[in-house]
Amino acid sequence: MTMRAAVQKILISYHVIPAYRAAVFREMANRLAGMRVMFVAGVTSPAPDLAVLDPVRLSRAPDICGVRLRNHWWRQWLWQSGLPRLCLGGGWDAGVFLAAPQYLSTWLGACLISFLGGRVIFWTHGIYGCDSRWRRVVKQAFYSVADKILVYGHYEAGLLREQGVSRGRLAVVYNSLDYAAQKAVRTQLESQPSLPPKAVVIAFVGRLTFRKRLDLLLQAVKVVIDHGVDCRVRLVGSGPERRALERLARELGLFDAVTFHGETRDEAVIGPIIFGADLCVVPGDAGLTVMHALAYGTPVITHSRRATQMPEVEAIVPGCTGDFFLAGDYWSLAKTILAWIGAPRDREDTRRHCVEIIERTYNPLNQADVILRSVFDEMTYCVV
Repeated sequence: MTMRAAVQKILISYHVIPAYRAAVFREMANRLAGMRVMFVAGVTSPAPDLAVLDPVRLSRAPDICGVRLRNHWWRQWLWQSGLPRLCLGGGWDAGVFLAAPQYLSTWLGACLISFLGGRVIFWTHGIYGCDSRWRRVVKQAFYSVADKILVYGHYEAGLLREQGVSRGRLAVVYNSLDYAAQKAVRTQLESQPSLPPKAVVIAFVGRLTFRKRLDLLLQAVKVVIDHGVDCRVRLVGSGPERRALERLARELGLFDAVTFHGETRDEAVIGPIIFGADLCVVPGDAGLTVMHALAYGTPVITHSRRATQMPEVEAIVPGCTGDFFLAGDYWSLAKTILAWIGAPRDREDTRRHCVEIIERTYNPLNQADVILRSVFDEMTYCVV
């Protein structure tokens, strides 16, 4: 799809471009061929293990360029040298910003583009249910700069509506990983003969941090096994909680039932683990792990406290693509796991439902479509 429009100059600004966002950025670059587009981002992040893309190497199209900014971090605060200058002198028709109030240069850059007559789009988490009144006031002032606000979930959009943001200024952009790569691995796995499962397998993919509350998973699995269920846990990822989790597994007598696979970003390794699991369980806040699991057809169980949850949990339909348990309660988690595996359901039907929601909504093609429609909103354009 190519858009011919009155708008011809677009700035797309990010703090850093995570490697997991490569697919949506390349999709945007492909669709914007023929327009003057500049991708700007830094390459340093407070998260030392975050793999990032160099904006300079994002696209080879002649009209699309990338600029590497110098990031200056102080805790969560960020100033990007050169961003205001680029916003001031570029004559941009539209600017898309990964927007957070603590990104100070984004405040200034967005204000400059807006003052000069350009359209400003904020791509952001929006308001959290657990945000204090002060934070909500600051965010409300920050978001007033934007013509369009893209948030990851309907819950977050609802919170902004409560703060007085009009429906027309909001759009849900959802979230995604590199679904094309995951689909290729899944298709290969689906073509291979499968053996009857010998045990219930629970998978987790992500950082082993306290926020994920994997201690609750191990305690719940102990209960599940005590109920006579042969259960195995496969943890993919590294992080500061690994030693504590290994110690807890030994104390619970689960060490032989838990496999620590370590960190990998190779879908050829991750894919078979998720695909072969009965469930993916994230006892803490669940983000892109939900997308990862559903892409391979594996349902997700996580906690039900929506005010602290991540927007990706909206892809979980209870009894269909996963389920919820009471936050912080490993007995509730154990009961939810037992109820899921004990219910009569066809595994391939479940897999189909999980994949359908990714293919319909949570994929890079849909994300790029939402972003670019927001860029061209209220402007004259046609699709050819």
